[in-house]
Amino acid sequence: MTQPIEIGRLLRAGTTGFIAGCRVNQLSVPSFGALVRAPLGDGYQVYGLIHDIHIDDDGLVRQLVTADGVSEEVMKDNRERRIVPVEMSVLAVGYEQDGAVHHLLPPRPPLSLDVIY
Repeated sequence: MTQPIEIGRLLRAGTTGFIAGCRVNQLSVPSFGALVRAPLGDGYQVYGLIHDIHIDDDGLVRQLVTADGVSEEVMKDNRERRIVPVEMSVLAVGYEQDGAVHHLLPPRPPLSLDVIY
């Protein structure tokens, strides 16, 4: 069996979906339309499709956008070491309970900081 790939951690969630965050250097793994899962414990897992990938700005990005002559090194450093996560919105499409897959909304959402695979 292959090792699951961790793509991020949960930021916020509801029964219809959730938002996961990851670092920019993790961005090569998830892609738009990818099927992901969030383990809930007690034999449950929520499955969902990535329907939006979102990168928010922060104070430094706002300053760099308006600055003249920003070096490539500064831009690269900001992209690779940014504190604001890349956010992925996931639409819940089903859940698994004790090995049985259900094409329904999950009984409860995953919890903050749960790992998303």
